[in-house]
Amino acid sequence: AARGGFHPIPLNIINAGNTSNPKLSAVVLSTPFTIITTFGKPDLLEYDFPSNETIELNPIHPQAKTRLTGSASGNNVVVIIVESLSTEYVKSLNGLEVGYAPFVDSLVAHSTVFKNGFANGHRSIEGIAAIAASIPTLMYEPYSTSRYAGNRINSLANVLNEEGYFTSFLHGGNKNSMNFESFSGQAGYEVFYDRDDYPFPDEHYDGIWGISDHYMLNHAVDLYSEYKKPFFSTIFTLSSHHPYTIPEEYQNRFPKGTLPIHESIGYTDQALREFFAKASKTDWYDNTLFVITADHTSLSEHAQFQTKLGSLRIPIILFQPTDSLLLGVKSQVIQQIDIMPTVLDLLGYHKPYFSFGVNAFDSTASHTAIAFKHDQHQLYRDETLVCFDGENTNFVFDVTADALLQGNLAKDENFNFSENEMYLKGFIKGYSRALNQNRMTVESWSKQKE
Repeated sequence: AARGGFHPIPLNIINAGNTSNPKLSAVVLSTPFTIITTFGKPDLLEYDFPSNETIELNPIHPQAKTRLTGSASGNNVVVIIVESLSTEYVKSLNGLEVGYAPFVDSLVAHSTVFKNGFANGHRSIEGIAAIAASIPTLMYEPYSTSRYAGNRINSLANVLNEEGYFTSFLHGGNKNSMNFESFSGQAGYEVFYDRDDYPFPDEHYDGIWGISDHYMLNHAVDLYSEYKKPFFSTIFTLSSHHPYTIPEEYQNRFPKGTLPIHESIGYTDQALREFFAKASKTDWYDNTLFVITADHTSLSEHAQFQTKLGSLRIPIILFQPTDSLLLGVKSQVIQQIDIMPTVLDLLGYHKPYFSFGVNAFDSTASHTAIAFKHDQHQLYRDETLVCFDGENTNFVFDVTADALLQGNLAKDENFNFSENEMYLKGFIKGYSRALNQNRMTVESWSKQKE
């Protein structure tokens, strides 16, 4: 009874999002349940650094318009999150002359691709909140299972709902795998679709995680063809997750590589090829903005992808079949939490919203990558990586001169990193305040700031 039943995953705060309206979460939750589920979990300290030591965070958007603002106005949006798709596996982006995702490589010539893309964490549940709602996890507990999971938030789903979009989250996994269903409810997705909803839940089951990728992606095209337009959908693949199960008819068709994950990346890449081939024959394809990215990185064999920074590198690809402006490989830094504001800008969304990220095409914004790793808040900005434990800056690296991060410059008086330290302190301060005070919407942030 205490864990909510006999299902594999016990109830948590975010399950309140399964109610008909996420705004009712506070009513659904009881004080004893909240206390029990958060007992023993580490809190996020509310940092209050002096103003003269910080560059203050401004999470209210939009800001400056760009030449691409509104270029995808009225488009459907499909965000494809590929399990464990590290940049290391993509030949056109990794600088290694070897890769395991030839279809993803083929999209590069027809897309805007950010070769310096970064995840905001190392777990799927962290990636979802970052991508769909621009919320990084800068604490020990993933945001979606933390005491803050019941906070009111902005997300691509609830923002686009208000603009008349039909919204869905598709994942072929088992019921509420990794709390995805609960998060989708809290984020405002109208429909969550999992293995139980799939028409052949047993025939196409991989025996571990859920429906194999090529089946689920093929079915997604059929679902999208039935959806009311415009629609916004997030689809999360699963076959490139350990133990890397590949359907029998696809085995031994892809390079084995040198790591256990490589063959499964080839399989998922083929599933994506089939998805786009089928989608291209529909009447909604030409009017759709596709975002292809990863939840996090995975197994690595090259030193440059094993550092504090390199271990977060993921591809972020924007593809619109008929948009000649959305082309080119970009070298600027972009992170998962930037996807939401970037998509909203391309759609021409002009109302204010709350986001920890920035529009990737905004030349006036500071383009950074932030994460919480090994007890340190880390910030990559202006070719410098700064690692701060809440009290002291312990590691500083000049990424241009030291790609493998072997020379710590934290004590080097000749290397100036004070502005980056101030930016990181300001971000942590704003982040901790927003979560602890439930100020993660335009109304709540603006009202209490006044």
